[in-house]
Amino acid sequence: MRNSCEYNVTVVADPDLKFGQDGNPWTSVRVAWNDNVRNANGEWETKSTVYASVKAFGKLATNVAESVEKGMPLVVIATKMPLPRAYTNKEGETAVSLDIIADNVLFPLSYSAVEARREERVATAPMEVG
Repeated sequence: MRNSCEYNVTVVADPDLKFGQDGNPWTSVRVAWNDNVRNANGEWETKSTVYASVKAFGKLATNVAESVEKGMPLVVIATKMPLPRAYTNKEGETAVSLDIIADNVLFPLSYSAVEARREERVATAPMEVG
C-alpha cells in the first residue's frame, strides 16, 4: 500500500473540465481549507486559509466535473506531494497555490447524503502481443 494524504476541503469554484491534445479528459477544481488553532481561551480560531487546485484525470475527471459544485465539502486522496505554484493575485502580489493530483475524490457522508450510480464498464478487446 502506498502512503497517501487526505485533504478535507470545501469547493470554492465549480470544476473546469478540459481535454488534452490526446483527447483525454482532465479537470481542475479550486478548493480551500482552514488552518485552525485553539487560542488561550480554548476556542478555535482560523489561523489562515489554504487554497489549492485539485487536478483529476481520466474517468475521475469526468465524474468530478459531473458531480461536484461550489460549496460542497470533499475529501481528496492523493499519493503525490502537492506542487506549489506561484501566481499573481488580484492585488498584483505574488502568491503561492498548491496543485494536488487526486487519486480519488470522496463525499463526506457526515455532512450530507449523496446518490451514487455505478457507471457501466465498457469491454475492451485484449491487446495483441507480438
